[in-house]
Formats: sequence, C-alpha cells, structure tokens
Amino acid sequence: MHADPGKGFPTEQWGVTVRTGEVPDNLDNITRDEGFLQMSATAFLVKAEGVGDMWVTRDEVVIAPYSDSSVEAMDYLVYGWAPRFIRVLRSEFSVHASAVMIPGGAIAVMGAAMAGKSTTTLGLVRKGFPLIIDDVLPVDFTENGPVVHGWERPLHLRDSAAEFFDVSREHMLVTAIETKVQLHLHSESQTLPLCALVELMPEADATEVSVRRLDGVDALRACMRNTNATGIAGADGRGKAFFEWVTTLANTIPIYQLTRPLDGWSLETVLEHIEALASEYSGNEAEH
Repeated sequence: MHADPGKGFPTEQWGVTVRTGEVPDNLDNITRDEGFLQMSATAFLVKAEGVGDMWVTRDEVVIAPYSDSSVEAMDYLVYGWAPRFIRVLRSEFSVHASAVMIPGGAIAVMGAAMAGKSTTTLGLVRKGFPLIIDDVLPVDFTENGPVVHGWERPLHLRDSAAEFFDVSREHMLVTAIETKVQLHLHSESQTLPLCALVELMPEADATEVSVRRLDGVDALRACMRNTNATGIAGADGRGKAFFEWVTTLANTIPIYQLTRPLDGWSLETVLEHIEALASEYSGNEAEH
C-alpha cells in the first residue's frame, strides 16, 4: 500500500503535487453538490464516510484521513478518483476503462460498474498481457494517434472474483458502498498507442458471448457511456471541449462491443474474444 500519498502517482508527468494536509469544509462557488462530492469550475471536494476528505485542483491533490483512518485507506481516491478529476479540470478527460499492453500498443476494456472490467483485465494479465491501468484510462491525441499511460494503481476485485482467481484477501478496500480486494501489480507507465476499445455489455437476452465492431453513432454512444456517465466531464463550460474529445475518440479508435449473458457464460470465452482482437491489432495499430 502507498504510505506516501504521492508514491506511484504520475506527479512529475502531470505536474501535480500530492500531499496530506487540511482541506476546506466546502468549496466556493459550488456548481454540483451530492453531499459526498462537491464540484466547482476549479476544484473537487470528496468526503468519504469513515475514510477521509480529498481536495483536488488542476495541479494539487490534498488528502486528510480521519483520525481512525489512514493514508493507505485513501488509495482508491488518490489513484482512481483524483486522476479523473484532474483530467476534467484540465479539459483532457479519460475513459472508465482498464487496459493491458499488447505488442505495439494497448487494448482497453471499458464498461459500466459490475460489467467485469477488473476481472477481465486480471484474466488478461494472467495470460501474459502486462497491466497498464485499472478502471481509469487517460487518452490523449497526438500527431501519431491516440495514446495512453498508466501508474501504480491497485487493481480492485469484488470478493467473488478474488475467490475465482485465488487472490489473497490481505488487502481489503472497505467503502460506504462496497468491499473490494486490492491487488498490487506492476503497471506499465510508458506512453503507448491505443489500438482498440472493447465495451463489456452484459445483456439479459444474450445467449452467447459475441463481439461486433461499432461504427458511427453507436461508437459515439459507447464512448459517451464510458466517459461521462456521471455528467461531470462536460460541466462548467467544458461541454464543447468534451464533445470534441469524445468525438475524436469514437472516430480514431476501433470500438467493439462484447456482449455476454448475465449467467451461464465463461470468462475464458470472453478472454478468447479479446485475445483475438489483441492479435489482430498487435504491431500494426497504425493500419486500423
């Protein structure tokens, strides 16, 4: 676990300071208030029950663990929530996705909560694909195409997935919403081309695991679902910048939808489909 709140965070790469300290009780000029989360045009304030408070601006993250909590208990806020908030405040944005490294670049798995992103990602890691990041994936656009990078963020598994993979429960993440097992793996931090995005889509009427490529408005909708589900990305005057970013994402990266039944499916079948895509895009991402 990270006893140092800045250890593993891309502080130098992003020009961000991460430290412990006092945080304000409330933000000035609040534009969104959900109790546990306040938002303004220049900052975010998180109040995690039983854990601590976190204040995030474009270039600083300040955490204040409660007296019966710790810096380590705030890992999921510092390494998961804060990067999203920083990207939003900078009008740069990220995808709710996990990513692994393939020859020549990266392939990412996106989806709603409980779609199986972390489980699928760990399955790919166990098959030899190096981890880039779990759950939050910054995407930037360069002259040579879209690129991604990761940092040392724990991979979080639901208890059933931890049992399936026989993962130790030594490190547990307990929040007001759920309990997860934290698995610390090495993350590839270099900048890599993003070759493809795969949306995991559990469907009640699906009878088998299948994959199809999305085009046009379907691809755009899939990107929207997995980049701005909470509505914060386009808030506070960032609507135009966000729409340009998400449109570029949908138009420059192959988008696939992997549909599976709610029950009676196997992780191995899902992994086989993603491995096939990884093989297709390995080493020749520029051609797609």
